[in-house]
Amino acid sequence: MSSSQTHRLTEDLKDLYQNLRKAAMNREYYGFLLQRTRRWNKWLEIAIAIGGSTAIGIWVLWKDSFGEYAWIAISGVATVLAIFKPIVNWAKQIERYSKLFVGHGDVQFDLERLAHDAKSTKSFDDESRKRYDEVLTRFRRLAEDDDPESNEELLGRCFESVKQRLPAESFWLPPTP
Repeated sequence: MSSSQTHRLTEDLKDLYQNLRKAAMNREYYGFLLQRTRRWNKWLEIAIAIGGSTAIGIWVLWKDSFGEYAWIAISGVATVLAIFKPIVNWAKQIERYSKLFVGHGDVQFDLERLAHDAKSTKSFDDESRKRYDEVLTRFRRLAEDDDPESNEELLGRCFESVKQRLPAESFWLPPTP
């Protein structure tokens, strides 16, 4: 292999590994946001159900003044939360985060397979480059749905986690001539 071919192969592989780590970071990032939003949505729905449930009507037994005021407060909070729910629209966020989590996971898997193939064959042929371009096209399409204002602190934590799972030393590069 000539020096220019080795250089091209090295640059292609570095690009592949960088995108692999980025896809893994995005998967971890959207997985965290998905889990957090699902949790918030669940607690919101529980609070609304408790406050608005007719089954809680047995709390009428609270005939003392404290019970009456507590029930009024609980009902009032549930009503406010029920109004708040469609405004925050966490269901839509959950759907988007799910799509991004799964999509980045698929991209990560495909890039891991390409990295594994390059390491085992000690090459990155035209067929691999074609597959890589197809994966990058999907990766770019996913980026269109990414958060416009990402949580940089969370992204940093996710990237540190990815660097530990996928250290640069674990990637194969051709020996330099």
